[in-house]
Amino acid sequence: RSPQAELRKIILARALDPFFVEVFGDPPYRKPCAIRAVLAREGLSASEVVFIGDSVSDYHAAVEVGVDFIGRDSGLPFDNIAVERYHDLYEIARVVNQRLKG
Repeated sequence: RSPQAELRKIILARALDPFFVEVFGDPPYRKPCAIRAVLAREGLSASEVVFIGDSVSDYHAAVEVGVDFIGRDSGLPFDNIAVERYHDLYEIARVVNQRLKG
């Protein structure tokens, strides 16, 4: 969990803010609520979105909302759930691009 104020402080300190439209900290946002907020703001359906995460809680949030999930292997366990996982975001970008073409 990363509280909203702390997350924003980290994003600003690392000069990452130009790369984000919005960040969602917990609290106040639980992961499923954050996903739903993005879907609503962007006018997307769950079938048009893929959630990329590195934890079993990310996976469960994606399942709860009904979006596809791709895992980033950060060493965190996925509790024996068969999750498509990749070592880095370059691999994930390749997979997402293949899905978009297919």
